[in-house]
Amino acid sequence: MRYFYRVIAPDDEPPNPFHDSATISFSLPEALGVEVTVYNVGGQRIRTLARGEFAAGPHELTWDGRNHLGEPVASGIYLYRIRTGASERGGKVALLR
Repeated sequence: MRYFYRVIAPDDEPPNPFHDSATISFSLPEALGVEVTVYNVGGQRIRTLARGEFAAGPHELTWDGRNHLGEPVASGIYLYRIRTGASERGGKVALLR
C-alpha cells in the first residue's frame, strides 16, 4: 500500500516557517485508523491533532501552534507524526512567533 503525506503552510508555502497555523495534509488509499501528533524536538507530546477512523481520500488537519491545554507554544522546530496501523511517517514544521 502507498500512503501520501505532506505539510503545507497557510499560503501554500511548503512548509515553513508558519506564524499562526500549519496544515498537515495526508491522503489514504482506504479507510484507516489514524493518529496525528505534534512533538517538540525533545520528543515530548505537545498535542494530538486527531485520533480515529478516517475515510479513504485526502484529509487536512490544522495545528494552531497551541499545546493540549490550548496554550501557545514557543517559537521553534516541532515534529509531527502520522500513524496508520503499521505505517508511520513524520516531518518538521517551524513555528515563528
